[in-house]
Amino acid sequence: MDLRRTSGWLECDSEAHKCVVNLAAFDAFIRRQLEASIPEDHDFSPQVLAAAERLCDGNIDLREINCEDHNGELRWHLHSTHLAVPSMLQFVESGAKEAKHVSATDRSEVIRTCLAVVRSATPLGKGKSVNPDLSFNANKILAILQSACAHAEPHVQWSRTQVDYACDSRLAAVHHSMKQGHFKNDRVDTKKARVDREGSKCKKPNAAQSKQTQQTLAAAVTGLIPYGKLSKARNMLDLEEELLFRGIPVEEIPPLISERKEMLKHLEIERLTAEGTKEDDAAKLKTFKKQSNAPFKTSD
Repeated sequence: MDLRRTSGWLECDSEAHKCVVNLAAFDAFIRRQLEASIPEDHDFSPQVLAAAERLCDGNIDLREINCEDHNGELRWHLHSTHLAVPSMLQFVESGAKEAKHVSATDRSEVIRTCLAVVRSATPLGKGKSVNPDLSFNANKILAILQSACAHAEPHVQWSRTQVDYACDSRLAAVHHSMKQGHFKNDRVDTKKARVDREGSKCKKPNAAQSKQTQQTLAAAVTGLIPYGKLSKARNMLDLEEELLFRGIPVEEIPPLISERKEMLKHLEIERLTAEGTKEDDAAKLKTFKKQSNAPFKTSD
């Protein structure tokens, strides 16, 4: 809504902030920031200036990790000197939740059976037990071959002398236990059946997660000034001008900045209460709306 002819406001009903934003004041704020002079003692490196010029021309993408092209040396310097945040907070939280689910998983789901299965029969030793004249590696290889033959020979005899296919049945049982005959399949099927049986029931919502919280708006958006940003070096005269504008005599203005802020807070509570705000809600606010023409700079 264009109200610049009457009040100087250019209103925009922001759905994100749930309030009306004065675009004219926001534009003036942005222009003041752009027109602020850069300190002379601030020394930018040549690599930073070159990267800024190429970014403005659209000739470089600093998010790439390719350091082999014509921008590789400049990109590597910026990545190694001004390291960016490695990942977004959203993905970090997602990884933490996944790790929590993994740690809470029942370990018995991956236990196969109570059947004992020999995983490895490789001899462990660092001596030259087979042939002292050969090297350590040669003795190790020979020991592995002898161990494999010693473990395989009984199976050959059992297979030849088996009765009622006892050896083949034992081998089939071990193979089945290692491939699919473990507890995991039964437990997964049980969980699927429970989900199918109880999935249609409505779960009680989490009261902590469903509770709506008020969105925090920055001072640049609302036009309000936080009390905590006021300092003695910057805002003593601003507080004096604001208190004078609100009707406080000059001889009653306290000398300490903490007392001035406390007096201003009481005056702001009175103003909000007169406009219809509850006194308890007004007392909880940590910002105020200036009434005078004091600049109230919140940064040096």
